[in-house]
Amino acid sequence: EIPADAFISGHVFDNASSGRVLKKLGFKKVGENMMYLLARDTEVRTVRYALNAPAEAALHVCGR
Repeated sequence: EIPADAFISGHVFDNASSGRVLKKLGFKKVGENMMYLLARDTEVRTVRYALNAPAEAALHVCGR
């Protein structure tokens, strides 16, 4: 079960500045996965972050 105050986020691997923002907000990096990105019309590598959420949940949201 995921707590009500849990947040999951991430960014495309080649956009490290978004990762720095997430870290400043208190998010912890939990891993990487692949996700289809409509704007690029391809699967891209993403970095996943969690705040008060289990790592497994962050890795399975919108990815595989």
